Amino acid sequence: MTERDRIQALLAEGKITPAEAELLLDALGEVESAEARLDALNDQSSSAAAPASATIGNGPERWVRVEVSAGDLTIEVDNSLSEPQVHGEVELQRDGENFVVRGRSGEDSLSGWLGGILRRRDVTIKLPAGFGVAIAGAAGDVTIDGVPFVKGRLTAGDVTLKNVGGVDLVAISGDIDARLRLAQGEHTLKATSGDVDIRLLAGSSVRVEGRATSGDISLPKDFTYKKQLVVRQFSGTVGSGQATLKLNVISGDLAIEVDRE
Repeated sequence: MTERDRIQALLAEGKITPAEAELLLDALGEVESAEARLDALNDQSSSAAAPASATIGNGPERWVRVEVSAGDLTIEVDNSLSEPQVHGEVELQRDGENFVVRGRSGEDSLSGWLGGILRRRDVTIKLPAGFGVAIAGAAGDVTIDGVPFVKGRLTAGDVTLKNVGGVDLVAISGDIDARLRLAQGEHTLKATSGDVDIRLLAGSSVRVEGRATSGDISLPKDFTYKKQLVVRQFSGTVGSGQATLKLNVISGDLAIEVDRE
């Protein structure tokens, strides 16, 4: 059963109202359109980057996977902790050496991020130092501070990354403000709709390669820039270029800044 079929079935069963069904169908249409634009941009690329999660160098050995449908999500590091702590209407479950944060079972008549639109959860997660973060389909504003690596797919909402050491993210809709310290491994960031601001923090050593379809572009002076039909390509190296960062931006302004040591 498709997402549209599930919405129509819930409406027919009286589990959601016509207004709620219209809200969900509109949100689904926006996401489907953005995903189609992202797929089209990926098809234009002759050499797609390998997933950063497979080649992150000396990346984190322990992870927290976040499966919260919708609502604002805040993740920060607390060096006094030995295990993650969560605050909000969610459950923390152990998975071997890792942890999973999920919405409480049985709450939503429609599961996943669409269900989360009808029932918003605001969640705060505090992590011991060294944990990576994996996010599945969140729809809401996300703020992450001080973690070594962030990977996942974000459906909607603004993303703020502070002092993060690695990324492998797809953001469908919303602005991205990322303060990154990239020094090893491979990293990717794909955004379909919204402005993208990236600051490469002092200590970064990274080769940046990117593509943008529309919007204004602001780059460091020593980066190169080339326009081919509707796609604009750019590249540049910070430090000795030990890490790589691949960027794909479809709609929205892009700005890259570098903290010079």
